[in-house]
Amino acid sequence: SEHAAALVYFENRWQHGMRAEKGRLRQALPLVVVTENLLDHENFVTLDEDDNAFVSFKAPSDYAVKGMARALEKLPGLLAPLPVERLFDRGIRPTESHVQGTLRMGTGPADSVIDSNM
Repeated sequence: SEHAAALVYFENRWQHGMRAEKGRLRQALPLVVVTENLLDHENFVTLDEDDNAFVSFKAPSDYAVKGMARALEKLPGLLAPLPVERLFDRGIRPTESHVQGTLRMGTGPADSVIDSNM
């Protein structure tokens, strides 16, 4: 594929607050769109001297960014059955959990993010 697949899910932490308009406090639907990154040797996890995990991540790949653009292009159609007034794009977050199961574990950086000894 030319771009990553995307997952759209409800953001239940409400980190951006509620609506200020009277009577519309909870009339919002915070969504998160995540895409996968392809395996890249510059993205890895190591342990520091105290055995704490340290993540080294250069940036989202073009593959992931193209997937995000495609997902945002399709989002209005996905939400068409709902009474959506407007959409806010808050940009790409610096990190995301692995809800898609894309965190590869293996024996080394050539085939995985972390090895079996972590």
